[in-house]
Amino acid sequence: SEECIKKWSAFRCLNGELEYDGNRYILNDGRWYQIKQSFYDEVCDYFNELDISELQFPEHQGLREGPYLRSIANDVDLVLLDQKWVRPDGVSNNLEFCDLLSQCNGIIHVKKYGSSALLNHLFAQAYQSIEMLVNSPEVIDQVNVHLNGTALNLAFDHSLSPRDHRIILAIMDHRTGDFTFPFFAKVSLRHYARKIKSMGFNVELAKIPIGNRLSDEQLAAQI
Repeated sequence: SEECIKKWSAFRCLNGELEYDGNRYILNDGRWYQIKQSFYDEVCDYFNELDISELQFPEHQGLREGPYLRSIANDVDLVLLDQKWVRPDGVSNNLEFCDLLSQCNGIIHVKKYGSSALLNHLFAQAYQSIEMLVNSPEVIDQVNVHLNGTALNLAFDHSLSPRDHRIILAIMDHRTGDFTFPFFAKVSLRHYARKIKSMGFNVELAKIPIGNRLSDEQLAAQI
């Protein structure tokens, strides 16, 4: 039998942007916001000026994050750190340093494209990893334990400017066409990217295309 666990208006699932009568309006999770045009332009210009990573990712074919990350990690060029926990001194819970570490000093955070709230979580994680790298040296040793048996090692030199490492925010996108985010995700990205850049690290974006989607049976087998 079917049981309704929770329900909500379909309107709450809608997100969009429009310009009307000289004003900019944003629909986010079923709520309308009027945005000052100058602020809108500043946020969009910042997003458009962020670097696009030269690192090329294989198509995700509809896989979930975990199976996709496991499928592309090879312990040489890309090492899997998803679900590999670290804990800075004075912190009571386990944290992830990043999802992937690359041979070219990329600290990679991966998320499927989604709402502003979902993407905000990704940006916050990226900032958290840089804060740990700079301010919690014990985390470096913990990450290197996870890197045992791979070709990579994490080292950080405080004296280097600009930094050797860079943050790569990789989005598993199901859409074709231009690579863009919802407006409030762009606002959040600008906030965290500025903080990361103020610590000497560059921030790069990467789009992971879907390619040819696997069948439902194939996807189920990968979970």
